[in-house]
Amino acid sequence: MILWLFLSVAATFIELHGPDGQIIYVNPHQIISIREPRGTDRGHWAPNTKCLVMTVDGKFLTTTDSCSDVRGKVEGMTGKSTY
Repeated sequence: MILWLFLSVAATFIELHGPDGQIIYVNPHQIISIREPRGTDRGHWAPNTKCLVMTVDGKFLTTTDSCSDVRGKVEGMTGKSTY
């Protein structure tokens, strides 16, 4: 029973990729904003950062996934448009 519960919860996460190659699993229902980074040429973000993902707890994730890829993953898991 516990394993089934864990698998049903784990299935709601999407896989993103951090700038250092790490895998990030995030609940798509916790994402509130997605945008392309500015200032990568000034060192604000890692040079290979392609998308900033903001979460409901006020934190953000930097990813090497494009924002269109992140948007597609979120829409695929939630069934809702991110626009």
